[in-house]
Parts: sequence; structure tokens; C-alpha cells
Amino acid sequence: AANPPATTRPPPLELPTRTPETSTFSYLVNTGKAYLNFYKTGIKQIWTNTQLVRGLPSRNIHELKMRAEIQLLLRWQHDIRRVPIFGLLMLVCGEFTPFVVMAVPSIVPFTCRIPKQVFKLQQKKEQRRKRAQLSNLPVNGSTATLVSRSLGLMSPFWDRFGKELPYAMSRKRFQERIDFLAADDELIRASGGVDALEADEVRLACNDRGFNICHVPDHVLQQNLRDWL
Repeated sequence: AANPPATTRPPPLELPTRTPETSTFSYLVNTGKAYLNFYKTGIKQIWTNTQLVRGLPSRNIHELKMRAEIQLLLRWQHDIRRVPIFGLLMLVCGEFTPFVVMAVPSIVPFTCRIPKQVFKLQQKKEQRRKRAQLSNLPVNGSTATLVSRSLGLMSPFWDRFGKELPYAMSRKRFQERIDFLAADDELIRASGGVDALEADEVRLACNDRGFNICHVPDHVLQQNLRDWL
């Protein structure tokens, strides 16, 4: 199977509709409740994914044979590490959680990222990618640095120290990503190609490979991924 469970992605966010008769206070309260329900659903999905991960034949991605299993494991590992801090934040902030997490998006599990947050993070990533591509690398630096910045493999913190990233760090992450993408490419082809992927998975796969996805139609992303493969 090419597609991991839908529970590895954020659930739908259903916000209340404001009418002329709706008071500002009532609208804000209902909006806060909608966000809180969204976060609770996201946490429940992580629990569901935990049960699914327990059913995997291995927790070593190199021993898994199906793309769906590998993506499930990787996304679960990303999310489960963030649950303790994010859960505490929800308990303390309640309906105000959306305002707080905008300042510290890295602590939010993927299943709990609201669409606006996902879009803003992606925009920043694509802006950073553009700066990297215009930085005269690899003429004045390494290919590993260019790819690491373009794919967001290194923290933006390092951008403050010039064009070149620490070689050992950038080279290691560069090679890991190249190896991962090569394996993922093969798994997609073996699972039926791009047509076997759901639209959301095509978007995520394109993002992993350095394609811009903001405001890009699904059919264009599908063709980009076909050309890549």
C-alpha cells in the first residue's frame, strides 16, 4: 500500500460560521471550542496510530517493506515525541492554545496542526528554499548545504552564520535524505506510482522532494512527482 492511514494527517477543522445575529463573545467562545475539539481529535489520532504501530512487524524502517507502514512509523515517531509538552500546553491554555502555538510551532504534533499553521510553515520553508537557491551555492559552498537548506533539513538558526552550514551535520542529513527519497521513490513505483497516492500524500511527497506546494493545483503536483519518478 502506498498511503498511510488518514489518522497520520490532521483531521478536518470545522469552524463556526458567524452571522449578523452572533455576538462577538459567542463567536469567539465557539471558535475556541472548535479549535480545542480539533486538538483533541488530533491527540486521539496519535493514540490510534500508536495502536497501529504496535501491530507493525518491526519498528525499524529498514525492515518494513510497505510505504504505508514506513510513513506511519515516521509520522508517529515525530508526533509522539511532542505529545507531553503539547498536552501540557493544552491543559494550561485551553481555548487559547492556537494563539500560543503560533509562536512555537515546532512543539505541535503533525496531527494537531491547523490549516493556517501548516500553510504559514510551508510558506516560510519555501521562502527559505528560494533564498538558498539564490545564494550562489554550491559555487561558494557545498551541494549538501544547498540541499539541506532547500529541504529544511537544518534549523534556520544556522542561516545567521553565513552561507555554509557545518559540513559534518549538513552532509550527514543530506545523505540520509537522499537515501530515504531513493527508497521512497522505489516504494511509490512498486505500489502503483503516483496514481496510487491520495492527493494529500502527493502534496506531502512533493514537499519532501523540494517542490513548492503553496497555491499549486493537485494535477500540477501529480505531474511534478511523475517527472521526478
